[in-house]
Amino acid sequence: MTHDDRKDRLYPADSQNDIGEGMTRRATLSTLAGVAIVPAAAGTLYASSRRDSPSVGGTIDPEGRFLRSSKGAVPRTMVQELADLGASPEQFGAIGDGVTDDTAALQAALDTGNSIRLTQGRDYLIRKRLLLSADGVSISGGGKIRVASDFQINADANAEYSHMRLLFVTGRDVSIEGVTFDASGAPVGSAVENGFIWTTAPYTMIRDCLFIGNRKGTCIWALGDAPYLSVLGCRFRDCSGAVFARGRNSLISNNIIINATDAAIAINGRTCVGAVVANNTISNETGAIVPAMIAVEECASDWSITGNVMTGANGGAVACINILDHAVARGGVIANNVIDGRMADGKISKTRNPGAMISLSPLYHHWIVRGNTISNPPVGNPNSRLASLPATGGIFEGNILDGSDASGLSAMVEITPGTLGLTIRANQSMCFIGGRHYLFSAGSYGNVPCRFIGGVFLAGEEGINAEMQVKAIRDLTLYIHDIDDCSARSPLNAATILGDRAGYLNAGAWKFPHRIGLNTVMYCDTLPRDGGRLPFAPGDRLHFMVPAPNGPTSIVRVGNGWVRAG
Repeated sequence: MTHDDRKDRLYPADSQNDIGEGMTRRATLSTLAGVAIVPAAAGTLYASSRRDSPSVGGTIDPEGRFLRSSKGAVPRTMVQELADLGASPEQFGAIGDGVTDDTAALQAALDTGNSIRLTQGRDYLIRKRLLLSADGVSISGGGKIRVASDFQINADANAEYSHMRLLFVTGRDVSIEGVTFDASGAPVGSAVENGFIWTTAPYTMIRDCLFIGNRKGTCIWALGDAPYLSVLGCRFRDCSGAVFARGRNSLISNNIIINATDAAIAINGRTCVGAVVANNTISNETGAIVPAMIAVEECASDWSITGNVMTGANGGAVACINILDHAVARGGVIANNVIDGRMADGKISKTRNPGAMISLSPLYHHWIVRGNTISNPPVGNPNSRLASLPATGGIFEGNILDGSDASGLSAMVEITPGTLGLTIRANQSMCFIGGRHYLFSAGSYGNVPCRFIGGVFLAGEEGINAEMQVKAIRDLTLYIHDIDDCSARSPLNAATILGDRAGYLNAGAWKFPHRIGLNTVMYCDTLPRDGGRLPFAPGDRLHFMVPAPNGPTSIVRVGNGWVRAG
C-alpha cells in the first residue's frame, strides 16, 4: 500500500464485517452508510444523508479511531463503526443508475443479514425476485427499487416464490422505510406487477414508502399467518391496489392512495382478526368503476374502519363481502368516514358488489356503522345505494346521508333479510325528489324487530318502504319511534312505513298487503279496517303514539278483530 493519507488508508480484508480488501476508509464509510463523506478541517469527517448537507460529524484520532462529535461519544475503530452502519448494495457492486442490473448486488446485501441503506438518489434496477430471510433487518435510505422491463418470472405456477413477488420477506421484525418502488416500466401483463412486497412473517413494518405504477395488482401482500403488519404513511400512485392483509391485528393507517383500479385496501380471510384501517385518504380521480375502495373479505372479523376519506367512489367505498367463504363472521366498526361518490355510471356486477357505497353481506353479524358522511352515490343503476344493510344484529347510527342529486335510484338505503334484526337510530337523510329513504328487500326477517328510533327524513316521497306487492317479505317486525318525517309527500303523523302511502292504513284501506309482526309502533289515528286486504295475524299489536282522546294506546289482534291492550 502506497497511499499514506489516514482518511484514505486502505483497509485489509475483514470477512467478518464484510469489508473488502483495498477499500479506503472514506469509500467504505460512504458505501456502507449510504451517505456522503464530506471533508472539513484536517482530521475531521462529516457523514451526510444528503451530499450538500452534513449532518453527522466526527474526527479520526492518531490511532485511526473514529470519534463522533455527539456528546458522550467514545472512540471506536472504523471496523466497529462501519459494522453498525450495516450494508449497502454499492458494497457488492451496485451502480444505482437505473440502467445497470443491480439484482445480484442487492440480493448479496440482503444475504448479509445486516440492515441496508439504499443511497438517496440511487435507482436500483431489479430483474428477478429478491428474498429477505433474516430477522430484524431494516431497509431504508431513500433510494429507488425499479422493476426492469424484462423482469424474470418463474413460469411454474406451483414453484416456490414464483409469481408476482418482487421482494419476498420471510424474516421477522423487518422494517422498510423511505424506499420508492417503481413498476411503471414493467412489461404489460407481467406477473411481477401483482406485488412489490410479499410477507409471510410477523411484525413487518412498511413506513413512508412510495409505490408507483403497479397497474396489475396490489403493492403489499401479507399472507398466511403474517400478523402485526404495519403500513404507515405510505403513498400509492396509479397502482391497482395498495394493501392486502390476511394476518391478525394489521394496522393500515395514514396512507394516501390515488387511482386504485381494484380494492385499495383489502382485509381478507378468517386469519384476519382485529385489523385497523384508519385515517387513510383514497381518491379515484379517473372516474373508473371500482367495486370497493376498502374491502372486507372472506370472513375477516372484528375490524375497525375509521376516519378514512374516500372521494370519487364509483361503485363502492366500503364493501364487506364473502364470495368464496360462505361461513358467518363477526363484523366490526365502520365509523367517522367521509365518503363521496362521483356522478357516473354505477353499473357493477351484483356478484362482485351490491352497488352500495357502504355494503355488508348478510354473512356479517353484529356490526356497527356510525357517524359516517355519505354523499353523491353513482347514478345510472337503480340498484345503487348509499348503504346496504343486513338485518343481522347491526347498528346504523348517527350517519348523514345525502342522496339529493341521485335521482334514478330505487332507494337510498336498502335493508336485506336477516334473523337478528337491526337498529337504525338518529340518522339524517336527504333524499332526491320522488325517492325512498329506506327500502326492505324480499326475504324472511325472523320476527326479530327492525327498529327505527329518532332521526330525520328530508325530502323524498317515501320514508320507510316495506311493501310486499310482488315481493316476498316475510316475518317482518318493525318498531318505529320518534321519526321526524319531513318527506315531501309523506304526512308527518304517518307511520312512515309506506311514506305517503301510510295514509292508506290510517284510512283503513291498506292497498299493499304487509306482514307487520309484533310490537310495531305506528302513528295511527283510527283503528284499521280489514276490508279483506290486511294480512294481520292473531297476536299482532299496534301501538298508537298519538292515541285518540280516551282511546287505546295499543291494540292486539284477536281472531278477526282488534282488542284494546293498553
